[in-house]
Amino acid sequence: MQCNTNDIRLIPATQIDEHMRTYHRNFLAEWRAGKNYPYVILLNGTQTGYAGVGIDHTTQEFYLQHLAVQPEFRRRGVGKAVVEQLFGRFAGGWRIDIVGEVGFWRRVIPEYARGHRLNLEAWPSYRFLRGVNIELPAVAEPILHDYELELVLLQRIPGNPQRMWIPVYEFAIRAHGMNVGHIDLRIGNSYTIIAFNGHIGYGIDQPYRGHHYALRACRLLLPLARASGMDTLWITANPTNLPSRRTIEHLGARLVDTLKLPPDSDQYLHGEREKCRYRLELVR
Repeated sequence: MQCNTNDIRLIPATQIDEHMRTYHRNFLAEWRAGKNYPYVILLNGTQTGYAGVGIDHTTQEFYLQHLAVQPEFRRRGVGKAVVEQLFGRFAGGWRIDIVGEVGFWRRVIPEYARGHRLNLEAWPSYRFLRGVNIELPAVAEPILHDYELELVLLQRIPGNPQRMWIPVYEFAIRAHGMNVGHIDLRIGNSYTIIAFNGHIGYGIDQPYRGHHYALRACRLLLPLARASGMDTLWITANPTNLPSRRTIEHLGARLVDTLKLPPDSDQYLHGEREKCRYRLELVR
């Protein structure tokens, strides 16, 4: 019997202790190194398998690293639904190397491509471009203020498919009724967001620094990120920007690595050369 795809959820394996212990240790090692996203597949709350999306920093592609559905849940549409969910979470270049279950992949990949107008290269290694979501998700936006600080929504910026930009919330940071800076929340995943730009960008005007406004503004954004379906946030900083790095660390994000910026990136053209990548897991 086919399952209802709405009953299938992907939960980061790293957020569920009992699943972390059973997940393949190599996948967890790559997660710690910022090279993949490991998930537990749940059907109506019951664990039915595992899935993993890898990140190839050489080609700047995503690839399906792992997909395993327990035998008793196969042939019910679970695998197909999981693949579609994973594709929907990561925008950009994708590579699918066919290694077993040939019939499944011959059916699922072309079907998905037709439905999303994707171009496919030849078998047995599919490559395609998954476009960005244009609109921000429809969510009940939480109140974004504490006792003296508030985030005032300036605009919702739609995604740009031509430039592979994901949609963005843009806020002014206001303290005691005065504008003191700005902060953005980018909803979705693309390679440049994960590797260089990050999901949160902020700036505090010079006269108002030293009051932890950036840290408090970041904390105020987290409920909105969760409500928008985000389970992991990447935040980046220049290696020499120690105040920003301290802000990110106080937020609870952990340093994963430092990547060199590609010469064709906007940040490189502005004189930047490296980005420290911090990861923040949003536990639901």
